[in-house]
Amino acid sequence: MSCVGTVGKSNPVFMLLQTHKGTVTTTILNRRQASTRYSQGIPGYAVQDASVEDQVCVRCPVDRTVVASRGTDFVFMPHSKLKKCKHRPRVPGAKWEYLYGPRPGSIITEGSHVVAGRALYNHKQLQQCQYRYTVLVRKCPPLMLPKYVDAHCSRGNVWGSECELVCHQGYQLRGHNVTACGDQLMWTNPLPQCSVTTDCPLPMSPSHGRLSCHTPDGSVSSDLLPEGSVCRYMCDEGYSVPESESHLLVTLCTAAEWNSTADPSCQNNTQPQVGQYQRDAVHHTVRVRHRAHTHAVTHRQVEHVYVDLKIDQHYAYVQKTEKVRTGMINAQVWQSLRERERERDRQRQGNSDAAASEKDEEVEKEGKAE
Repeated sequence: MSCVGTVGKSNPVFMLLQTHKGTVTTTILNRRQASTRYSQGIPGYAVQDASVEDQVCVRCPVDRTVVASRGTDFVFMPHSKLKKCKHRPRVPGAKWEYLYGPRPGSIITEGSHVVAGRALYNHKQLQQCQYRYTVLVRKCPPLMLPKYVDAHCSRGNVWGSECELVCHQGYQLRGHNVTACGDQLMWTNPLPQCSVTTDCPLPMSPSHGRLSCHTPDGSVSSDLLPEGSVCRYMCDEGYSVPESESHLLVTLCTAAEWNSTADPSCQNNTQPQVGQYQRDAVHHTVRVRHRAHTHAVTHRQVEHVYVDLKIDQHYAYVQKTEKVRTGMINAQVWQSLRERERERDRQRQGNSDAAASEKDEEVEKEGKAE
């Protein structure tokens, strides 16, 4: 391919010899009439006539195809660049002016995009240019998901996309729970199957306690335990499960459900407890039964459960049931309870003396009346 040439300054010649396609005519003109003539639709070269001392020859951008990077389905549009003519020096003053199509720096997705512009030199148009910028996105075959399986993928089936595979609610996954579109455009793992679940969700550990679970095959998958698993509740040191909840200490997984209706609670052994009777009460008033006198009842919402507590040194016991150690009593609390009891005894004695005095007065009045 050739560009512009001259044959001496006294006899300027503008010559456009050949392009990569099409037919070109050559015209010799004088200095004032210097111009270019070439057949329409012949892109490729932009020239300036020989009247300019420094001759200019540039080429339009050519069609280009690019492949999106791994894990993406787009590219950023680069800046369009003019090319120098073959066997000719680079032209620093030649510039590209954008007309239409994707702008430099913009995101372009999969497909073929037309870009148009023009070549300028000294603010004069040399030629209009048009080229195609094509984006290819590498992909794996679409996932053919089995029944009851859903896939959550980072980029669909695009090269490098990672997918999490999950089952519909009530179904259990058997197989791999992840797969990815690899470099060979094949999925890295086979698809799983989903079947009706018989597993149980992992029980919640109680406050101040923990769980010890045993499975039939010794395996644990995610947050599920297989059917036949047995879990035992245990409390931390200083805490224990009330005897009334002892039947909840062990639970068995059967047909996706635990056979217990509630979870046990771990209660502090260092404080006097009325435990399960106060846990869901709207309000409660606790007094203490000491010796033969009853001064305490606990009120529970919906039904009233009367709980008598007996103070025996530092221990409290629930009456009307088996004797259950509910915890040690703080010495200061114990002293306060004793002081209250003595005050009540004094009040009762005072009331008794007042009643006796009134009776004596009545007897005396009756004697005088007689």
